[in-house]
Amino acid sequence: MAKELAKQKDIRDRQRVAEITVYDEETKDFVQVSKEIQSIAGAIHKQISMSSIATALLLKKMKDEKLYLGLDCQSFNEYVQCMLPFKERMARNYIRIAERFQKFLPETVVIGDRQRVAEIPENLQSLSLRSLVQLTNIDDDDFDEVTSKDNLGQPTPEFAKMLQEVKKKHSGKISQLTEEVKKLKAENESSESVAEREKRNEEIERIYGAKASTLKSKRMLMDAARSCLNQAEQYLHQINVDDEDPAGLKKDMADLISRFHAAFKKGLNNYLFLADQIEEYD
Repeated sequence: MAKELAKQKDIRDRQRVAEITVYDEETKDFVQVSKEIQSIAGAIHKQISMSSIATALLLKKMKDEKLYLGLDCQSFNEYVQCMLPFKERMARNYIRIAERFQKFLPETVVIGDRQRVAEIPENLQSLSLRSLVQLTNIDDDDFDEVTSKDNLGQPTPEFAKMLQEVKKKHSGKISQLTEEVKKLKAENESSESVAEREKRNEEIERIYGAKASTLKSKRMLMDAARSCLNQAEQYLHQINVDDEDPAGLKKDMADLISRFHAAFKKGLNNYLFLADQIEEYD
């Protein structure tokens, strides 16, 4: 909760400026994010929990267009972890639904100087997450019929009745697929989590080196980190970049500060159990 509140505060602070500099984990580079992209990202985030279909479609839009950068998140996974009430696995399930309902992916509409997301058909918004999952598994012809403009334009009771008939027609296939998915999850959940964890640990070790395993080595590395930080603080003070300096130099300084900011956030992620003892900046 503390991490999410800190993220929300940071977003509000950064939205006061025209551009922000964000480290993009996908390209491994810093990028400039315009005020417009920040505004679009904010509009989408506000509407992302309106309904199950909105969550699915807007999550896909957020991911595909990398709008999470406009919320000062370095990756889609960081956006899910910091700003949404569910985990990455559920986000992947929503995106799988969105891929089936691709034709309903909403455009962003500009009204004056404000952004909002175009409306999603009301009958789609009335569907539960379970119904959406079931619809992803029906035949293409029936899917096209259910989601045709005429059917989506029906009053909700008529649409619900028609949808029930389609579900009944595919009940055998839907039940079979549901059971297969449950079995696959049960078989793969532990091995997937272990494989993912091992892969992440290998990547971290490749970049940063092996983790300390003894109290002595932990203390030694902590002292080294403190010494480097003290020196970095001194350098930052001595650099003395001001508003009259060339734009390229100011950009380099912004990138350097963004790098410190990114390192700070990674530190919080690695040591969440110390969150109540860590003093965050204002």
